[in-house]
Amino acid sequence: MQKLESFMILVSNLSDVYIFTVVTMFSVAAVAIYCAKIMNRNLAIADKSTTGPRKGKKKDKNSDTEEDDDDVNDDNSQRENGELEDLSRDFVREMKAAKLKQIEKTLTNEQIEEERRIENQQLAAIFELLKKQEEEFNTAGMDETEFKRQLSLYR
Repeated sequence: MQKLESFMILVSNLSDVYIFTVVTMFSVAAVAIYCAKIMNRNLAIADKSTTGPRKGKKKDKNSDTEEDDDDVNDDNSQRENGELEDLSRDFVREMKAAKLKQIEKTLTNEQIEEERRIENQQLAAIFELLKKQEEEFNTAGMDETEFKRQLSLYR
């Protein structure tokens, strides 16, 4: 009985705004979960339609081993995952480039020149370290232009 009275006192002291906020928060969370389930279901349907229906297992006429069409579907999924990774990598690269351009707009010409000079010093130091440890990093035939070309892939 004591707990019920305490609960009733608590409820009577809650403001309408607080109750509205809590109810709204739970409603938004429920809608978000529902939307995520729908999106996952739609993605699964789209994935099945692009990879085709699953055929199951077939028996090879020339041997006693069974081939599974799921391997083909797995290959398609891996290829799609690779394409998604490439797209996300490209997106990240574009975002970094845009952010760098935005930062460069705020710098003066002297600051930009100083940044480039420091960058060239750091690249030269890295290149020298690679030259010293050619065997460990397998960089025997790499010159400085090739090194800069490969570094540009990561920008």
